[in-house]
Amino acid sequence: MSIVLQSPEIELLLKLLPHDSVQRLPKKSSDQVLVAIQVDFFACGGMAICVYVNHVVADGAASATFLKSWAEMASLDNYIGFDVIYDCSSLFPSRDLSHMITQFDEEDKNKEEPQNLQGETVTRRLLFSGSKITSLRDEINIRSILHHRPSRFEALAALIWCAMLSTTSENDTTFSKVTFSVNLRKRTNPPLPQQCIVNVYRVKEVEPLMEKTTNLNILAAKLGDTVRKVDDEYVRKLGEGAIDYIKFL
Repeated sequence: MSIVLQSPEIELLLKLLPHDSVQRLPKKSSDQVLVAIQVDFFACGGMAICVYVNHVVADGAASATFLKSWAEMASLDNYIGFDVIYDCSSLFPSRDLSHMITQFDEEDKNKEEPQNLQGETVTRRLLFSGSKITSLRDEINIRSILHHRPSRFEALAALIWCAMLSTTSENDTTFSKVTFSVNLRKRTNPPLPQQCIVNVYRVKEVEPLMEKTTNLNILAAKLGDTVRKVDDEYVRKLGEGAIDYIKFL
């Protein structure tokens, strides 16, 4: 098991999954796998538990909360049970979307079959120690144009973004696009409980750079500005415009 953890190969990791995550899903939700769990035992005595959760059921944050709670229940160590919350109607009120079904069906008919992106996608696993992350945050903070110490996400995302930009030449006009998911549960006032199931997130795109730069402070500031724009007012307006959000998804 240590070999798998130290030098994981994507082909090997895919064998541990209980469901093919890259296959095209059936159109009918009733034909889709919603949740699947696979347990693998290694000769050394190690064990891997891999969980597949369809986005229809939960987003990444909700899936992580489920796994954490499951682990706490299994260990029976200081476990404090809580009720799963499905209702977020105070922010996202229910609406009659039946009139949109025909529209979506027509759009699906006009869409071309998606190409297999496995051969065009590059996946990398990057490991950063806690001390290195702290040093990076401090380095950006000392010379920063920010008014706050950058978060771990802002610091690491800025570093990776900087590394990608540094691979291009000065005359390269390649456009870099940075997007990331924001957990809306923590962005409301008061915050929503983490055990809110379904999808309570938003994909945000960082405002494009006016000119190429590999300055960590500038990149971290751009990332931080994007995150802070997702506040309580933003989330509530998002709920009011739920139809547009569904179209976006």
